[in-house]
Amino acid sequence: MEYGYGRNFWHMWDVVQRGFVNDCTDPWVKQNLGPGLMLAICWEETEFQNIRQTDCTHEMWMKRWSNPGKTADGQFAGNHAVGFVQVERDTIGMWLLFNSELCLGLPGFSPDMIYVQDDKSVSTERKEKRHRWWQTIDQEILASDVAGFQLGWRTFSHMHRAKPANGVETTLQNYAGDSNERKRSKADIVKGWRDTDACLRVVSAMSPYRLKAENGFLLANRMLAGAFKFAKPNGNFARVFAGSSQGDAQKISAVYEKFLNGRHYDQLVNDQGKIAVLRNDLKDALGIVEDR
Repeated sequence: MEYGYGRNFWHMWDVVQRGFVNDCTDPWVKQNLGPGLMLAICWEETEFQNIRQTDCTHEMWMKRWSNPGKTADGQFAGNHAVGFVQVERDTIGMWLLFNSELCLGLPGFSPDMIYVQDDKSVSTERKEKRHRWWQTIDQEILASDVAGFQLGWRTFSHMHRAKPANGVETTLQNYAGDSNERKRSKADIVKGWRDTDACLRVVSAMSPYRLKAENGFLLANRMLAGAFKFAKPNGNFARVFAGSSQGDAQKISAVYEKFLNGRHYDQLVNDQGKIAVLRNDLKDALGIVEDR
C-alpha cells in the first residue's frame, strides 16, 4: 500500500526516533546530522510526505529491467525517487554496488544479500534474491513511514564514504544539488535546513512552559511552524502544524530570525542569555501566560 499523504509533526517526531536516532549506525552521520536537521530536510523535500516522485509509478521503477537502456539525460529508464527525502532507485542501486551493508535494516534486506558485486563465489540464488529486493523496495518504502525515513541517513552515509574529505556543509550542498526548478540556491537551501535545526535545538533547551491555558499543544505547533519556515517558506503549515498558518509561521519565524541574526547555529544553542531573550520574545509573540 502506498500512503501518499502528509503527516503531522508529532507523528514525524516519533518516526525520526525510530528511523534515525535508533537506526543510524554511521558515527559520522550521527555526530554531524541530528534529528532536527533530518526533519528539516524532509519538510523541504516533501512536507513530511512518504511519497513517490510526482507522476511516477512502480511500472516506471521496473523499466530498469523491462526497458533497459539510458534516456536522453543519461539516466536509466524510469529512474525516480521515493520516501520522505526522495531517494532515487539508481541511488539505491549504487548502495548495492558499493556499500550493500548499508541496506541492512531496510524492509526485506537480509545479510545474505551483502556481497561485493564481482564476487564470483556468490550463488545465482543470492544474486536473484537481491535483484528482486531492488525491484520491490520502492513499494516496501512507501508502505512504511519508518522505512521512508531510514533512507535519509543512509544517503548521507553513502555520500560520506564516497568522499570522506568533504565536510558537513559540502555534503549537504551536494545533496541539495542544483535545479532550475528551485528558486533558492543550494547554499540558501542548506542554510534554511540548518536554521530550522538551530531553532529546534534551542526550543528543546528551554524550560517547559507552565501554561494558563488548555491550548498548549496548539501553541507548540505554532512555535514549531515558525522554526520550519526557514527550511521551506511556502509549505502547508496548517496541515502539518495544527493551529498555525502561513502568516502565523511568518510572524513567529521573524522572532527566530532576530535570534539567529546570521550567526552560526552552534554558537547559539549554548548561549543561555540569548535563549532567555528568545523565550521572552516567543512568549510575547504567542501570547503565552505562565503560572507563578
